[in-house]
Amino acid sequence: MLLSCNKDTDKQLSDLSTDITDLEKPIRLTDAQALSVGIVTCPTDSLYTNSIFCEGETMVPPENSVFITAPAGGIVRFSQWQPGDYVRKGQLLTVLEHSDYLKIQQEYLETKSQWEYYKEEFKRQGELTVENATSVKIMQQAQVNFRTTEVRLISLKNQLELLGIKSDSLNIENITYS
Repeated sequence: MLLSCNKDTDKQLSDLSTDITDLEKPIRLTDAQALSVGIVTCPTDSLYTNSIFCEGETMVPPENSVFITAPAGGIVRFSQWQPGDYVRKGQLLTVLEHSDYLKIQQEYLETKSQWEYYKEEFKRQGELTVENATSVKIMQQAQVNFRTTEVRLISLKNQLELLGIKSDSLNIENITYS
């Protein structure tokens, strides 16, 4: 918040004795405000006060401004907005395209298919183990395959959601690169 302060100790001591009305536009921060912007005062051997008198500039961010970053890289294919334009919640800001978006959707659909297979296989092996028709080792391998694929499926689903792609409605007909 403060860009510069005078470090001359004699000047600081004389500034402490000056009346606050001598300053052009004093800024007063509460303890909570000073703490939130990281201003900390430390006791020294000299006169200690919670007030700091110095010259400098304050920078206040503009109200109602938001900086947006994309969750993943890509090529901008569409954007009708300029910096400073007013937009409403839910409006389309830009369209990004990248081949990685296709790859992650492909991986998701493949993993979902494997997950369904391993789920059924795990269930089948569980039933066979109860009847003692199969070994416990085969049952455990089926469980490992199912759990591993389930973790991968959940991870890919979260990655798609981060990119703004709804995984629930994703199928082979609606794979998109944007």
